[in-house]
Amino acid sequence: SNNCFPTYINEVTNNKKLIRVIDIHGKTISPKPNIPLIYIYSDGSREKRIFIQ
Repeated sequence: SNNCFPTYINEVTNNKKLIRVIDIHGKTISPKPNIPLIYIYSDGSREKRIFIQ
């Protein structure tokens, strides 16, 4: 008997688009250096960034 089962790999496509950038208070702002920002993407993911200048 064959006890092997097929393995399937779902390809994940990265089609996320930036929706908006907010500061730590939730206010929508344009990106600025030396301020912690949260980038919100169309797939629901969030990314915390600080650009140090």
